[in-house]
Amino acid sequence: MYIFITTHNGTICRSVTEHTTVSDINESIREYGCELRNTCLIDNYNNIKISMLPSTFFTAAPLLLGGGNMTETNKMLALQQLKVKICRRCYANNAAKATRCRKAQCGHYGDLRMKKVLK
Repeated sequence: MYIFITTHNGTICRSVTEHTTVSDINESIREYGCELRNTCLIDNYNNIKISMLPSTFFTAAPLLLGGGNMTETNKMLALQQLKVKICRRCYANNAAKATRCRKAQCGHYGDLRMKKVLK
């Protein structure tokens, strides 16, 4: 049986049996920068009728900024994308230093808010 593990780097395909543990899979995908944190048998997950498992299926890591496996440069880029202002009239994304909307369709409306951060 083949399983596909989705990570933030891409999708990894591995062949497994029902007696394969998650720690065995963990050893084979460690080179991709992904780590699974469970020691159960794959046979225990047979009630799930999919072969595409996200890497967060086994982990309890915090999902802040897309997961715990991010490099410092990727974290800085993700934080930079959160620092934008949203127009309250047309919902356009504007620069963090903007005082008026960049869109002409809303008349360059001046009421902007910061982008909401997911909890």
